[in-house]
Amino acid sequence: MQSKVRVKEGGILHVYVQVRSNLNNEGDLANFAIAVPCPSFIDGGSILVTKGEGAFDELKRVVKWKRTDLTRGESFLVGFQANLAEGVDNEAEAKATRTVPILLRCMSKDEKISPVEIDATAVSGHPAVVHKVKKTSFRLLHRVQS
Repeated sequence: MQSKVRVKEGGILHVYVQVRSNLNNEGDLANFAIAVPCPSFIDGGSILVTKGEGAFDELKRVVKWKRTDLTRGESFLVGFQANLAEGVDNEAEAKATRTVPILLRCMSKDEKISPVEIDATAVSGHPAVVHKVKKTSFRLLHRVQS
């Protein structure tokens, strides 16, 4: 995941997040959820989603996107723009105070973070059955520091 937070002339903040599935991955990724909580220096009433099919939740002050899958080696881009809130008048002040957290969640059936091994040993007089259900998922948390 790569992210970019920029303040352009006129106090307009642009936030972009690009997610790429590495060619070294064993398989595809699925069930993406990206959430960007909006800090107090962002004017929530001015938020406009510019990339991807996202939505702004006014009550929680969070911009959210969902995506069902990402094929190995492909990427996608999401983003939004907003005005700086009252009291954040120039780019220098915005740079000094802006930290936009970005939360990403996805799943994979083929990737694994750590191996799990199970050894089963027969015990005389105690029949046992072992069922295996494989489901692998992981969550990533990335915080942008500008």
